[in-house]
Amino acid sequence: MPAMLRRSWRLLAVAALLGVMLTWPKSAFACSCALPDAPPIAFGRADAVFSGIVLWVNDLNGIPLLRDLGRYWPRLYSLVPSGGRVDLLVLESWKGVTTTSMTLDAGSAWGMCGYSFTLGGQYLIYASRSASGFSTNLCTRTNDLVSATTDLVYLRTLTGLALTSTFPWPLYLCLAFALGVLLFAIWTIRRRAIPPARKSAS
Repeated sequence: MPAMLRRSWRLLAVAALLGVMLTWPKSAFACSCALPDAPPIAFGRADAVFSGIVLWVNDLNGIPLLRDLGRYWPRLYSLVPSGGRVDLLVLESWKGVTTTSMTLDAGSAWGMCGYSFTLGGQYLIYASRSASGFSTNLCTRTNDLVSATTDLVYLRTLTGLALTSTFPWPLYLCLAFALGVLLFAIWTIRRRAIPPARKSAS
């Protein structure tokens, strides 16, 4: 009986600890930005201006299923590391980018002023150059393409840059997966087509 009582107390202590961890107030991050510059001024100050499709997001907030789970368990969700880098397929470029694929540092969605990209979304991006490449944040005119009408009207009065085709690594993964599925399907069909060996006459 004392052993069962000790086990019950241990389980109760573990449950209490988990409850405290999940209900502990999370630090709030504030982002304070000045009003964005007009498109011509923002264009002049940016190191790169381009539009693109997000192929991969190294940030949990950008992956729809995990983002939805995060709404129900935000405390647990926020404990998981999040990188804030995105891989993009470049559609048009007006400054700084001359390849059809690139990686962009957007900061963490949980960090100060990090821009939260969504997998598969299309964006107009104003980026600055940093030691690790290009980066953007909430204080730029970066926006989804649907909401960037004013910027696009101005940018399309400029001459776009020619883009050199490069193959982004997420597409390599997709092709490898598709090839694996195809080979497995061929192997399964061929295996089913082979008639079972007849029993030798006794």
